[in-house]
This record gives sequence, structure tokens and C-alpha cells, in this order.
Amino acid sequence: MAEYNKFPVQETLIVLCLLLSLPPTITSIHSSASNGSCIADERNALLSVKASLLDPNNSLSSWQGEDCCSWKGVRCSAKTGHVVKLNLRGMDPGKVGGKISYSLVKLRQQRYLDLSYNNFYGVQIPEFLGSMSSLRHLDLSYTGLLHGRIPPQVGNLTKLIYLDLKCWYRYNPLNYYPFSVNVAWLSQPSSLKHLDMSYLGPAFPSWLKSQTSIDLLHISNASITSIPDWFWVVFLRAKFLDLADNQISGTLPATLEFMAAENMVLSNNRLHGTVPKFPRNITRIDISKNSLSGTLPSDFGAPWLEDLMLYNNSISGTIPSSLCSLEYLLVLDLSTNMLTGEVPNCQEDMKYPIVVNLNTNNLPGEFPSVFKSCPNAIFIDLSYNLWELTSVDGEKMPFIALLRLRSNMFYGRIPSELAMSKELQFLDLACNNLSGSIPQSLDNLSAMARASGYSEILGRIADNSVVLGLYNSLYDFISFGEQVSVSTKGQQLEFSSQLSYTVLLDLSFNSLTGVIPQDIGALIGVKAFNLSWNRLSGKIPVNIGQLKQLESLDLSHNELSGKIPSSMTALTSLSSMNLSYNDLSGKIPTGNQFETFNASVYIGNVGLCGPPLTGSCPGNSSSQEIHGNHRDLEDISLYLAMIIGELAMSIELQFLDLAYNKLSGSIPQSIESVSVSTKEQQLEFSSQLSYMVVLDLSCNNLTGEIPRDVGALIALKAFNLSWNQLSGEIPVSIGQLNELESLDFSHNELSGEIPSSMSALTSLSSMNLSYNDLSGKIPTGNQFESFNAYVYIGNVGLCGPPLTGSCPGNSSSQDTHGNHRGLEDISLYFAMIIGFVFNLWVVFCVMLFKKRWRIAYFMCVDDLYDKTYVTVVVRCSILKRKFSTS
Repeated sequence: MAEYNKFPVQETLIVLCLLLSLPPTITSIHSSASNGSCIADERNALLSVKASLLDPNNSLSSWQGEDCCSWKGVRCSAKTGHVVKLNLRGMDPGKVGGKISYSLVKLRQQRYLDLSYNNFYGVQIPEFLGSMSSLRHLDLSYTGLLHGRIPPQVGNLTKLIYLDLKCWYRYNPLNYYPFSVNVAWLSQPSSLKHLDMSYLGPAFPSWLKSQTSIDLLHISNASITSIPDWFWVVFLRAKFLDLADNQISGTLPATLEFMAAENMVLSNNRLHGTVPKFPRNITRIDISKNSLSGTLPSDFGAPWLEDLMLYNNSISGTIPSSLCSLEYLLVLDLSTNMLTGEVPNCQEDMKYPIVVNLNTNNLPGEFPSVFKSCPNAIFIDLSYNLWELTSVDGEKMPFIALLRLRSNMFYGRIPSELAMSKELQFLDLACNNLSGSIPQSLDNLSAMARASGYSEILGRIADNSVVLGLYNSLYDFISFGEQVSVSTKGQQLEFSSQLSYTVLLDLSFNSLTGVIPQDIGALIGVKAFNLSWNRLSGKIPVNIGQLKQLESLDLSHNELSGKIPSSMTALTSLSSMNLSYNDLSGKIPTGNQFETFNASVYIGNVGLCGPPLTGSCPGNSSSQEIHGNHRDLEDISLYLAMIIGELAMSIELQFLDLAYNKLSGSIPQSIESVSVSTKEQQLEFSSQLSYMVVLDLSCNNLTGEIPRDVGALIALKAFNLSWNQLSGEIPVSIGQLNELESLDFSHNELSGEIPSSMSALTSLSSMNLSYNDLSGKIPTGNQFESFNAYVYIGNVGLCGPPLTGSCPGNSSSQDTHGNHRGLEDISLYFAMIIGFVFNLWVVFCVMLFKKRWRIAYFMCVDDLYDKTYVTVVVRCSILKRKFSTS
């Protein structure tokens, strides 16, 4: 029995001795795997890395103790205990800097290294990173490490799947360090799937030719000028391609449709040529800000397309009906092109567009029905076109928040149905021909009546940035390239950064009449309010002082009267105001923002007094007394006019600018005696004005006709009579102004035809005849070939190029009054034909009846033929000999 128990004890002792004799590393691995602590050598390596870093925010405070696998950013293998992932991605305020320790090499099993978004400025990428052969994921983006060059040793990381080397330039140009890449590195095929080398350049990296497995490629902002032909073949299967913001020239391949790309960004380059058919699986394509021309493809060939952005190109022709087949389209931006023709009616097919931007094209006709009922649309911009507005039903666009329709050919009243849009916070109808009064229903615009500053739909999107991958900067995503500007006296207020929070109502540059609605104060969320350049009358509503969010107010160039309400001093956010050129009177309110405005805000209101104007108010500042006693102002106007008159007495007067005043009456018919009416004083300018270079009488109340002797101003280079009430026809003698470079007769009541003599103005580079009653065919030739349709907008009777409508058979009154240029040409050609036929018959008849002449003629022809034949044969034989001897 004792012998039986003896052997187990001996075996146990032997096992214990063997365990004690094992190397310490094996036991430590076993223990680390069992108790979860990391390997000691790798823990020490991590501590060395920490010691070399600058950590002002103590982001690595958890890096202490034995278990390094529990440290922030460190992940170990559950099987071996080796560190396999190190994530030091820094986000404010947790950025680190300093140097990167060589101890990282000791983490031999590390597969994931992320040092992005830190402050390693001025430090080169360590060469020893190339020896970390186990790395699959390497992210050095936005670190400042990219200084000098990327070491070629990085090419040894053949197992890399993810490589990101983009730099800080976009966000911090001052800390941008240019870098270069050895073209030999990564020359062997690897398993790369994700490659971001934005700001690498300017040469296109040729080593990419071997990287056929890449799914996602970013090389934006790299100053690359061309793409090799093999690029489109190597990346045929890539899902995401971003080559934006380079200087790439050339054309898009015809084989683009065979690519597997789902997201393609080629914006802001120098690509030209036509737009090819899109890849079938594409969901987002952006080729904006290039020089593409020609027409859009008749078939887009992309049934899953969600975002189509081709803005800022030179694409012409019509929008194809295949647009209707893009039933999943969310964003459509074809703005700033040369598109013409009617928009296809996709009312039943296109139900999902959220963003539609077609501004700055030549799209004519009635307002497209497809845009009258977009149930999901949030943003629609159709400005700077040639559309005519009939009606817009806000109930059919329940989510519309931003509607921009400025600079079209809208006429008639503002549709009251617009107020049915409960989310509408940005309404721009400026620069049209709208008339009538401002609808009272606009006071019911719910989104503008919220103190939150934006509509509920934009509020929900702003709170959920995941929606469509956009917001807070929706318009960065949809590439709303142009800045939305609000015109005020002397400046443009730009709204481009946070357009989603801009609440705007702009009805300026129309022909609106009546009074400003008394309930306008209900729109307490409005930040920009512009009613300038209309014919509004009455008083400024007192409750306008309730618009506490208001930052910009422009009521200039109307016929408003009465006092400036003292309630407006409560507008503490008001930074820009313009009340000029009205009939306001009384004392200007003081306090708050009114202390910051200068006299230009009130110019053209002779009844106003008090600071910042120089004139003081009389003891009794009632509006009646102020309106009836302006002797001082009259004297000032008289003295100013006398000075102008004395200047005009000089033959040297070359520049006369009387724009933006209250001048009335007619322009004198005799250019030798110019009279100007100001404050019931007629001032005579008897002088020789033939050497006048600039004449600007715009923005006044001038009536009557343009003087027929205007052609005497032969040295005139700039002539501006816009924004008056001039009538009659454009004088034929205007064609004598051979030096004229700029002509503006817009916004008057001129009628008749455009004189054909104006085609002789070969120096004319800028012309504006819009918003008159002109009719007939537009002249052609010389400078008229360079003007687009905007020059003639608002003249419904005009026809011919560049307008889309053709002229009837013979509608030119000038043709019936002695100017038959076309008939003269036809007569000339007809006479030439008759003369040719007549002379031919004379010769034929002579030959027919005179046999001797006929024989002599044919003998002469035969001799000529023989001589020609002999000469040709001799020459040919000589040439053959020369060639044979050589």
C-alpha cells in the first residue's frame, strides 16, 4: 500500500520541477491570457510611447497600472494578449503631440494604428513604420506629420487594407506641410481597399496602376492636371471615387457607364466635352464647376441616382425627359448652365426631390408644373431664368422652406396661396414685374412667425445630422455654390454659411403698390426684410418694432410717408437699414441701433430732421410743419444745382452723375440747352456737351421721351437712363454713339422697336433694355450677337434670337417704313440670277444661228484640251523619271 502511494507523489514532484524550469516568458503569456493583463514588454513599449508624447489635456491619464489592455485606445487579442489595436485619434480638446516613439515597433502583432487629428506639426513620418508589417489599418490624417516626404519604407506594408494620409490644409492652411511620395513605393499589388491621399500632387501617382483592389479612392485638392487613360480601367470596380478640387483637364470617357461606381465626385476641375451616360449603380455624381458643354444625355442610365450635381458648367440644350425616370432623385442641381426649352413634366414620377436648383439658365415659358407640387421639396431655386408665374399652391409643397424665384418674368399679383406653406422661411421674389398690393395672407407664414428662427422641418433636420448625410450645412452638401445676397443701400449682405437659419422675405425691384400690411409684426422670426424699389405708399407700420430678430431692413425707393416709428428703436439686432428716397418726415428716432446709422440711410427724405442729418428740427417737430417748411433744404438744392450748372458751362465736362435723386420732368429735346428740374426750379445748362463721356440720370422720376438729338454726344461711353418713367421710342440717332460701351435703358416705359442702327455700336460691351414695352424683331450683327436673353427680359413683344420665340412672317414696322435690308438682298440675288440666265441665252442663241462662230468656238475648245492633255502627260513622265532615278 505504501508502495502504491509512493508513485503519485514522485510524479507530482517531477511535474512541479518541470514547471519551475520553464522560461518565464511562457508562463507570463499563459498568465496574461488567463487573467486579461497585457504582455509586460508591450506595456513598457506603450509607456515609452506615452513618455515621448505631449499630452496637455491629460488624454492618456488611464495609461497606468499593470493591465494595459484596459487603457484608453488600447485593445489586445483575447487569445494571445498581444496589443492588436492602438487608437490615439484625437478630438478637441484631447489632442496629443510631440514625437512618435520607436517603441511602437515592439507591438509586433499590431494591426490597427490611428494617430489622426493630433498635433504632430513639423514632424516627419517615421521610417520605422515600414517595419510594422502586420498593419492592416493606418490612419495618419490631419496630424501634421506629412512634412517633407512620405518615406518609401511605408511601401513595405503590403498587408494594408486602409491607408489615410490626408492633411490639415482644408481646415488650417497655416499648418499645412507639402509632401511628396516616392513613385516606387507600393508598386506591387496589395490588398488596399481604402486609400485617401488628398493634397498629394501635382503628378498623378503612377503606382496606383497596380492597386486594382481599391474600393474607395480620395485624391482631392492635389493640383493634379491630368488623369492617365489606365485610371478608368484600373478603377472600373471601385465604389467611391473622389478627385475633386484639382486642375484635371480632358474629357470624361465614353465607357463611364460601365464603371461600378456608386459615388463619384469630380467637381471643381477643368473637364470639358459632353456629359456621358452615367454608371448604372451610381447614387451620387458631382461633376460641378467644370467646363462641360453640349447637351445632357438623352438617357441618364442611372435608375438609382439620388444626387445629380452638374452646376457651373456650360451645358446647353434641353433637360431630357429621361429625368422623369429618376424616381429616387433627392438632389437636382443644374444651375449656372445654358439650358433652354421647357422642363419635362414629371409630376407623377418625381415625388422625392428635396433640393431643386436650376438658377441662372435660359429656361423660358410658364412656371413648370412639376415644381408646383413637390410634396417633399425643402429647397427650390429657379431664379435668373425666363419663367412666367401663374400660381403656386403652398399646400402642395408642405415642406418647402426655401423658395427663390428672383429675376424671372413673373407678372401679376403675388399668389396668396404661398402663405399656405407652413414651413416657408426664405421667400425671394425680387427683380420681377409683380404688381398689386402685398397679400395680407403673407402674415400667416408660420415659419417666419416663430422666434426659433427657422422652420420645424429644418429644425428637425438640424437636430439629426444623419438624415441624408447633411445638416448643419445642408447647402454645403447640396453645393449651393452661390451666396444668397440681400440688397441694401450700398452693400450686399451675404447669407452663405448658415442658410438654414436665415429667415428672409425679399419682394424688392417689382411694381408693388398699396401699403405695407399692418400685421407684418407677426413675422417675429424674420431676419432680412426687403421691399425696396417698389411703389409702396402709406406709413411704416408701428408694429414693425416687434421684429426683434431683424438684422437687415430695406424700404428704400418707395413712396412711404409719415414718421419713422419710434418702436423701431427696439430692433436691437438691426445692423443694416435703408429708408432712403421716400417721403418720410419728422424727427429721426434715437437710441440703440439708430445711433450706428449714418445720413445715407435717410437720404432723399427731405422732411426728416435730427441726427445724423445736419439740419436740426424746429421747436415743434410736427410732421405737418416739417413737411411745409423746407426753405433751407431748397436753398441747398438750389446751390448744388447752380454748381452743377456752372460745371456744365465748361466744354470740359465729361462726367455727369445725377442718379438716385428725385429729379422729375422730361429730358430736354435740345441737347444744347439742358434743364434739370429740382424743387420746382428749372436750371438751364446751356453748353456744348458733345464731349460728355458718362451721363447717368438713372433712378429718378424722369418722364417724356429720350431726346432725338442724343446722337450728338459722340464721345459718350456710358449712358444710363434706367429706373425712370421714360416713354416713346428709342431714338434712331443713338446709333451714332460709336464710342458707347455701356447702355442701360431698363425699367422704363419705352415702346416700339429696337433701332437697327444700334447694331453699328461696335464698342458696346454692356446693354440692358429689360422691363420696357419694346416689340418687334431684335437686331442682329456685331455686338448684338454677344448679348443673352437677360438683356431683353420683360419686353413681351420682342422676338428673335437670343429669345426662344420666333418672329411672325413680317412683323417689323421698320421694314414697312423704308428699311428693307432683307428685300434689298433678295432683289440683288434675283437680279444676278436674271442677268446670268439672260446672258447665257444670248450666247446660246448666237451659237445656234451663227455656224461659223459655233465651229470656231468648238475648235478653240479642242485646241485648249489638246494642249492641256499634252502638258499633263509630259509633266507626269518627267516626274516618273525623277522618282525612278532617286
